[in-house]
Amino acid sequence: MDRMSEESDLTSLAESNSDSDDEMMDVESSSSIHQVTTDQLLHLLPDALDAFDRAYPLPTEEACLHRAVLLKVTKDLRELGNGQHKFALIGMTGVGKSTLLNALLGKRVVGSSGEGAGTTVPAEISFLPGQYTHVCVEFISHEEWNRVLDGYFAEATNTSVDTEEPATAKNTATLSISSAREKLLGLFPQLDGIPTDNWNKSSLLAEESVVSLLGRVKEWRYATSLENIQQQLNRDLISASNFKSSRALYLLIKCIKIRGPFPVLSAGVTLVDLPVYGDVDVARDRAAKDYLTSADSIILVAGIVRAANHSAFIAQLHHHLESVILAGRAHTKTISIVLTGADQRAEKDEIHLPNETEAVVQRLDQTVTVANNQITKLKKKLERSSHRKMDTAKAEKLAQKIEQQNKKVAETRQKMNLMLANARADNTRTSLKEKCEAIVQNFLQGRDVAVVPSIPIFCVGSRDHMCLTGLDVMHEAETFFEKDQTGVPALQRYLQDSGERMQLPATRDALGAVCEFLRWAQTPEVTKSTVSEETTQILGALKGRCLNALEKMVSSDVAAYTGLMQTVQDAIDKAKEQSAAIIRLQECRSWRQYRSMMLHHGRYDNGDLNEDLTAGIWSAVGAQWYTTLNETIPMNDQIFREYLRRQITDTLLAFVSGPLHLQLSSHRSHLQIIYENLMSTLETTRRVATTRAQGKSIRIFAEKMEEGLTPQYEKVAQEKGPGMFRRMKEANRMYIASEAQILFGYIGKEVGSLFETPLSRMAQVDRAALELFFKKLDHALARGVQASAGTATSEARNVLRAFAASHVQSYDTLKEEIDTKINDLRSKDL
Repeated sequence: MDRMSEESDLTSLAESNSDSDDEMMDVESSSSIHQVTTDQLLHLLPDALDAFDRAYPLPTEEACLHRAVLLKVTKDLRELGNGQHKFALIGMTGVGKSTLLNALLGKRVVGSSGEGAGTTVPAEISFLPGQYTHVCVEFISHEEWNRVLDGYFAEATNTSVDTEEPATAKNTATLSISSAREKLLGLFPQLDGIPTDNWNKSSLLAEESVVSLLGRVKEWRYATSLENIQQQLNRDLISASNFKSSRALYLLIKCIKIRGPFPVLSAGVTLVDLPVYGDVDVARDRAAKDYLTSADSIILVAGIVRAANHSAFIAQLHHHLESVILAGRAHTKTISIVLTGADQRAEKDEIHLPNETEAVVQRLDQTVTVANNQITKLKKKLERSSHRKMDTAKAEKLAQKIEQQNKKVAETRQKMNLMLANARADNTRTSLKEKCEAIVQNFLQGRDVAVVPSIPIFCVGSRDHMCLTGLDVMHEAETFFEKDQTGVPALQRYLQDSGERMQLPATRDALGAVCEFLRWAQTPEVTKSTVSEETTQILGALKGRCLNALEKMVSSDVAAYTGLMQTVQDAIDKAKEQSAAIIRLQECRSWRQYRSMMLHHGRYDNGDLNEDLTAGIWSAVGAQWYTTLNETIPMNDQIFREYLRRQITDTLLAFVSGPLHLQLSSHRSHLQIIYENLMSTLETTRRVATTRAQGKSIRIFAEKMEEGLTPQYEKVAQEKGPGMFRRMKEANRMYIASEAQILFGYIGKEVGSLFETPLSRMAQVDRAALELFFKKLDHALARGVQASAGTATSEARNVLRAFAASHVQSYDTLKEEIDTKINDLRSKDL
């Protein structure tokens, strides 16, 4: 992909390197503990490898194991160094996602839906210390533009009317045609005035002003003092192109990446502002849904003002909640709900209030009424005084009293607004928690579980927060007195804690491996002792039990998954039988709506034909899907690790306190680190293997259905002229009748392989980890007493021991700090 660095009106990317030096000064103070640790380890590892290679030019088998660990840690850390925990914000238009983002970031970084096209493409926002905000705009490829143009061109130019059908009123389908035409006119103003029948797609594909941007990357850097990054970016986009409006350019943009000194993101968090989920536009809808499956965490954003109508409000979130709970996000704590607009006024008769609160609100309301009456009287008195030539002092005194009463009204109303806002937030949180529990209980089908996973719910007043922090100087906060009351600081702390909680385990694993190496490297030269036959037999039996437990867990997982896949296949077969009826249901639409649905690959207002065709699968398998992937397989893994813990620790304790006391007492902490690293590896394997696959699974049915139907959608959408509706319907009926077996068979095949590879990979990685553990244990047990004073020791090995001894204590302490931090974060009641 080509990159083009552009100069902004504010700063230039071609400045001297002294600026970057200033930025680096703030790295350590601004970065999170996992980033600081990663940087320290990456600095240490080259020196450790150099000292090792000098000390062991011909390494032993034991030394080779440790060198391999160092190389793997280096590779993992380099990947981890660029890692970000992505929080995708998903919600409908107008719920305040962009305002929420700006409040969280402490700067106007993204534009709202009323300020331009800032939310029509994904915007990824992450942390970068320093004095500048870096913006990178990635444009779509030539291939993607061909697909996009095909869709808009077909929609804008297909103006033929089906005269066999009754005339229909103007609807969203005709508005969509108009919208497609306007978008193309924005990119190609030369089309204005030319009938759409005379538009030539080939000439549009060759348009230099567009082609010059495709596949390119443009970058800008802005000073942190810039108040509105979105506005300046729009200006710079216009300057860097031949277009008069930045809105047209957003059709060509794949995504926008923004990196800057945003403290809330310093724990390795990336916030993603997404286009509207469920958008009729194919590209925007696909982008949002892709993030729903691939993002590390999801934030569902909804407007709290809908809470007055609970049925509509809950219905808005029900589908999302059900999907993320099935995907396991409630169990992995990678889902939260943010209700915006908590600072919008609520009338007292809209909310159910506790008796005590209601009494206070009534008193405050009465106070406002009395004060307003007093203001009315004072104003009349002041008005009469102007006709009687009252002296200036008395007039000023009346005006002062009016001002005092107005202040009293404002303060009392704010107190009442705050109480009503808090009551509305409490009621809504309770309703949503009950809804989440009801969804889980429905999946459990009456079975009791020890813990029903909870979802964090935040009620925030973004606009009041921006007023209180000086981001909005044109207005005053109307509900909240302090910024801590707006809910934004609580959400900021949640994001920081979540970033640390998700990033630290991988850092801890790398640090544990380095600590293991340092403890081994600092140990003086030793002679090999002979391990007794009895000890060898004990270790062999332990290894056999551990490997057998692994096989048992894998067998249990496969059996559970096989049972689930059989249920899925049965549901797919049933959905296949119902597909013809679902296709016919869409025929109740007008011909314009039906054609629009074909043009948009099955999408229609507030719905998706691909999801309709596969919805029956979820309703049939939801309970078993939830149980298998959120309970059975995780419980198998937990039982397996608990069994290993008991077996290994009991055996090692027996050795240390028994006949091998002398050999092992000096290595006890080393053995402990080896054991901890094993258990951490096993935990990480399960988390990475199954949770990622489970996240992808939630969209797989509809996604694969759309892939299979796309050629049919595009073929049918080309119909024109009288009878087009009849021909489209007939074509789709015939297609689903003849191809349903292939379509649904494809879905079954894809779902069947979804977890097979992760489960197989998990078994392989776990077995390798156990084999490595026992190799290390063998070497530790074979160590004898310290070599005699006369034993020759190379100077290089003395240097390695000195190197390790100088670092081992500080890195052990750092590991303990990280372990404590992880435990604290996990124990928090999110």
